Amino acid sequence: MIVMHQAKGRGPASQTGMEMYQHDSSSVFRMVLRGSLKGLWVNELEHAWMTAASILKGKELVIDISGLTGIDNSGLKLLSRIQDAGGRLTGEPLP
Repeated sequence: MIVMHQAKGRGPASQTGMEMYQHDSSSVFRMVLRGSLKGLWVNELEHAWMTAASILKGKELVIDISGLTGIDNSGLKLLSRIQDAGGRLTGEPLP
C-alpha cells in the first residue's frame, strides 16, 4: 500500500511544504519524505508515525529523509524521538 500526503492546491513540495509517501510491506513500513519538514508538517509526520507505530506488529520502521530540502528544530527533535523509539533514518543528511 502506498499513501501520499501533500498540501492541497499548492505547488511542488520544495516550495510549499512536504510530501510523505508511505509504503507498507510484510517486513518494513517505510516513509519517504520530500520537501521541507517544518511547522505543521512536523505534526503531520508525528501523527503518521504514531498511527504507523500502532500497527507495526514487529515490522521495521524506516524513514527516508534523502528528499528533505529543509527542516526546523521541531522537525529535528521529532526525527530524534523516532530514532530513539527504534525507527531507522536512511538517506543523506541535509547540508
